[in-house]
Amino acid sequence: MKQSKWNPILLLISLRMAVVFVVLGLGAVAVEVDLIPFCSIIIFSYLFSILYIWMYKQDLSFEKQVGFQLIIDVLLIIGVLKYSGGTDSVFISLILLPLIAGGLLLPWGQCFGLTVFALTGYLLLTGLDFYFFITYPETSGIRSTYSVEIIYFTFMRLMAMSAASFLSSYLSNKLKAQRSDLTRLKVLHNLILDQISSGIITVNQKNEIVYVNKGAADLVGVSEEELKGLNWKKLFFFTNANFTSASNDEKSQEVRGYEVLLRRKDGTKLPIGFNVSHLSDQNNIYCGKVMVFRDLTRIKELERKQKQNERLAAVGEMAAGIAHEIRNPLASISGAVEVVVSKKAVDQKYAALVDVILMETQRLNDIIESFLGFARRPELDKRYVDIDMILDDVMILLKYNGKWSKRHHIEKVNNVRGRTRFWFDPNQVKQVFYNLIANACEAMPNGGDVHIRVSETLETPSAIKVEIEDNGCGINEEKLNSIFTPFFTTKNMGTGLGLAIVHKIIEEHKGMIDVKSQVDKGTKFVIVLPRGEEAVKAA
Repeated sequence: MKQSKWNPILLLISLRMAVVFVVLGLGAVAVEVDLIPFCSIIIFSYLFSILYIWMYKQDLSFEKQVGFQLIIDVLLIIGVLKYSGGTDSVFISLILLPLIAGGLLLPWGQCFGLTVFALTGYLLLTGLDFYFFITYPETSGIRSTYSVEIIYFTFMRLMAMSAASFLSSYLSNKLKAQRSDLTRLKVLHNLILDQISSGIITVNQKNEIVYVNKGAADLVGVSEEELKGLNWKKLFFFTNANFTSASNDEKSQEVRGYEVLLRRKDGTKLPIGFNVSHLSDQNNIYCGKVMVFRDLTRIKELERKQKQNERLAAVGEMAAGIAHEIRNPLASISGAVEVVVSKKAVDQKYAALVDVILMETQRLNDIIESFLGFARRPELDKRYVDIDMILDDVMILLKYNGKWSKRHHIEKVNNVRGRTRFWFDPNQVKQVFYNLIANACEAMPNGGDVHIRVSETLETPSAIKVEIEDNGCGINEEKLNSIFTPFFTTKNMGTGLGLAIVHKIIEEHKGMIDVKSQVDKGTKFVIVLPRGEEAVKAA
């Protein structure tokens, strides 16, 4: 066990050696004493100090070491008094030192025992002196011949010794209690701050970090020990120049509402909301800053989805009017061309062009139908349906319409405990899975693996999560943010409405859909749908 540099045992040994050298060493020269035994006691004190150091290295219990040392101290001090004038010795006050040390360092029971031991030793010395069993040098002072006076002085000294022991023990226990309260308060303070997901950093006047909570260490991506002592400005990349000047102004009390990019240790950057408050001491003198910041990644994602939903809503409102405006003349054109063809009024060499007109007219009609389907979703026909059956039906459809070739391997894993029946519109949810699995197969024209995983969510026990993952070409980050936007497509012949319809169906079911993709590595869609009684209430 590693010992502290200022361990009380080492401090006690050091102070004892200093007292012996200064008080007894110089006293042996300045005061007339029985020199040989007196000096022998001094030598024994140093020899015992060597013993104490050896005991300290043996890692014995603290109470045993201190108790043993103080008992030896009492015996040696009694010996000093005996050979320097007895109860009239100029060194009489030394008897208080082990009692004070015992009160400060020992538990109450051991302190009481040490006090009784010291009082007994002093009474024995006084009794021997009183009955003249010990002879003292003539220079020891004028001795009282009145026994009452001797008893009075003895009583007062015993009281002083007891008071010194009691008061030191009382003060020690009070200090220990306060230190324990402070420790508990510090632990509680750190526990509360570490439970806060937001980052909290405190810096001194030199902008050096002096406190870091767990949330801040997690956001920055390094340990608390690595952050302490660093200049906090080195941790951030500022997107707003005014933030730097405002945060350095000691006269301003608060800096709130700034958004900056936090540069993590691994090089990634996180959008964070950042507040700075200046700290002042009791004299209102500036002494540092406290900074609170939180990760805005989720909020930014919700804002992006909100804007996307607003765009989708706006497009949906225009869909009906635009479709009707285009659909009627389109039907007229298609009908007119078919009449011309039926009357054989077109030269044979232009027949191919007529076929193109009819084909593209039909394609435009299909786009309008899909657009109308996106803008005007039918009422949900929710019922309890087994999601396994829905996925099986989708895979059969894909197999027979050519979307799923022999080069594709589709694996389905169900990790849901118990029944897999959930509350949703089977036809619309089937359309969701059909579009996503078909897209996964189309992203792998040369074949590949599609993994379908059904599981429960830890965050929301009343929801079901379906993951559809492929190892196809993937989608780059720039296009990934637009895949749910109507008419946005990465396919040459796509309408750009499939994923927009998927997104709308999921929203109508009070669910969520998310996508992650890496170019040349694959794409994963994650759908979360409510289920059970909560889903019934939400519907």
